[in-house]
Amino acid sequence: MAIYQGTKRDEADYLGTVRIAVTQKDPDLVGRGQTSGGTLNVSAFGRGTGFTVEDKVNGSASGRCSVQWKMADALTRRQVRQCLAFVVRKGGGIAEVERFGCTSDPKAYMEELKRPR
Repeated sequence: MAIYQGTKRDEADYLGTVRIAVTQKDPDLVGRGQTSGGTLNVSAFGRGTGFTVEDKVNGSASGRCSVQWKMADALTRRQVRQCLAFVVRKGGGIAEVERFGCTSDPKAYMEELKRPR
């Protein structure tokens, strides 16, 4: 998990990265990570893109997950590119809501897009 100060995710606001170990997968995704100041507890809502982070020293925060390109593995980067290309073919452009789906969970989002409406 990359941690930024503020809401813009600018490189200047980057504070560091914490490795999160998953401790529960159902019904929500739950995990823990160790920082120099203590333990972070992370909970993803219904295994979706929304999550909370709690820390006894700094309090709690909530946010939305998205793929950070510099840290994603090759498979994830390829899935995001395929998802974006599929959205362009299907709709002729990429609206922000579609882009967010591709960069948060590209495989699941493509499956959703392929379902007949």
